[in-house]
Amino acid sequence: MNDREYPSGVSGWLLFFVIGQCAVIPLADLLRGYQLVSSGTAEGLFIPMSDQTWLIAGLGLLVAAEVAIGAFVAHRLYHYRTPESVTWAIAGAWASFALLWTGYVAVWAISAGAPLMYTIDMIIFFIKARPIQAVLALGWAIGWTVYFNRSMRVEYTYFQGEDEPEIGDVFA
Repeated sequence: MNDREYPSGVSGWLLFFVIGQCAVIPLADLLRGYQLVSSGTAEGLFIPMSDQTWLIAGLGLLVAAEVAIGAFVAHRLYHYRTPESVTWAIAGAWASFALLWTGYVAVWAISAGAPLMYTIDMIIFFIKARPIQAVLALGWAIGWTVYFNRSMRVEYTYFQGEDEPEIGDVFA
């Protein structure tokens, strides 16, 4: 069979994942953070934020963490053609989902002066206030988990020649 029957490498949907993980998710959170800062209130709660320094710093750290996760995953996928790279990519997709809700809400809670014990209630509030965004974020993580587990491109790129590991390989 020729090479066209065996898709491999970082292109197609795999490239879409890398671009989304590295740029689209952090950019979306940056824009959402800008909207929060420019409005001066915390979403639908209308709690005024007198000191936005903590909010801006926290949102900056959140976006920096998302960029770091995306860059790490992209680096692994491009430079290490191993099954562990796929594991890291799946973990990166779920970490982005977790950061989207817990990180964003925790930053808001600290900057608004709310006690951290209310963070879970705030996460529930934000999910109810933005159900489409919640579904898209969860869909991103679930969809890419399924893709990485079933894609022929992923199999040919990262699992080529992968047999059962020898006992010595585990400790190597």
